[in-house]
Amino acid sequence: MKRIDVKTGYTCNNNCLFCAVAGHKHVEDLSTLKIKEKITHAKNSKADILLLTGGEPTIRHDIFELIEFASLAKFNDIAIESNGRMFSYDWFADKAMSCGAYTFLISFHAPNPLLGDYLANAKGSYNQTLNGLKNLTDLGVKICVNSVIVKPNYKLLEQTAEILINLNISKIHFPFVDPTGNAFKYREEIVPRLSEIAPYLHKAFDLCKERGVKATTEKIPFCYLAGYEESIGEQNMPETEIWAPDYTTPDFNRSRTTEGKSKGPQCTSCAFFHKCEGVMNNYSNLVGYGELKPVNKNNQ
Repeated sequence: MKRIDVKTGYTCNNNCLFCAVAGHKHVEDLSTLKIKEKITHAKNSKADILLLTGGEPTIRHDIFELIEFASLAKFNDIAIESNGRMFSYDWFADKAMSCGAYTFLISFHAPNPLLGDYLANAKGSYNQTLNGLKNLTDLGVKICVNSVIVKPNYKLLEQTAEILINLNISKIHFPFVDPTGNAFKYREEIVPRLSEIAPYLHKAFDLCKERGVKATTEKIPFCYLAGYEESIGEQNMPETEIWAPDYTTPDFNRSRTTEGKSKGPQCTSCAFFHKCEGVMNNYSNLVGYGELKPVNKNNQ
């Protein structure tokens, strides 16, 4: 499968404390015509999946026009990545689906409004996202929730999963925060240590497995996921290209491993050395490689 992610722009109605693209917000959003050109190019490039992302694509005045245009191109899947706030309006959720969106990737990072609004840096955003998720589940569309692991929420991952499971969400993705953009700016309060978050993530995985919900993660090395290797999202990522207003990534899977991540010297003795991508350079630049613990090959 081939996926092309089209970043429509960086304008957003949240200003998350861990936003990775905060440094790009001065860049002008793409015009309707330019996005349509990219959609056509994506189809001509034999893409199976089109992902419209941002910023926040749902606050664009032309979002339904763009979804309908993409629908006419007959991709196997049209996905919208969103903070979910606009879907709190039931008419908006219904129209997005009727225009041709099949899959919704919704961000939801906390089990309560106080923490949720704090992380999004937007008052009232938590309840809007929660209501948006309820409206989408009522429509029966395919939903994957992204719940980014940060210092203020990692002890509450199990509680966050419980809320989502009770909403009948069938897939939850727990990516580790990338220390760039706002996450770097606020790194002391936002970026946890891998060694701290691992046991809490395991508990969330155990709950999801018990309740029949698929749970995955990203940006966490194998040594902190022993026994949970099937949940490592990088193993099943489709071939992906990223087309943004100010850059392109023609092979995300390759650049992620050759430019975005690295391994410590101790990793050579690990049983997962050839499978594991290591840790993000943005993370190792902050804390080094000392946390990485090679897994004994005799135990595998």
